[in-house]
Amino acid sequence: MIYDTNFLVALQGRKKGITAASARAWAANDPGVLYIPRLVEIEFLAGFSTDTEAAPYLRGFVVLPLETAVLKETVRVMRDLRAKGQSIGAADSIIAATARLYGLPLVTENVKHFNRVPGVEVKSYL
Repeated sequence: MIYDTNFLVALQGRKKGITAASARAWAANDPGVLYIPRLVEIEFLAGFSTDTEAAPYLRGFVVLPLETAVLKETVRVMRDLRAKGQSIGAADSIIAATARLYGLPLVTENVKHFNRVPGVEVKSYL
């Protein structure tokens, strides 16, 4: 599965109503590889003073590259949503496009938001 930035924040215990333990339990029950898009890594690292502080929370996640195929898929997502008047912004479009391109479910607390993107299976960790 692919994890959204808000899940990583929950792992830190910085989300109201979500404990770090419950987020860790969710990840522990994922039988596959734990993926994050490069953009999620960027957003998460930006919340720390140093990469060293963030490292323990990123351990165990595999970062998917922000490659040309992801960029092209992002443009498709953004155009499709804009045509419907349902834009979700560039950052979330990149995250959704990564999930769609790799054919992996996206784990997030923002289910309603990402459910706008056809072809992306969205799962709530709440």
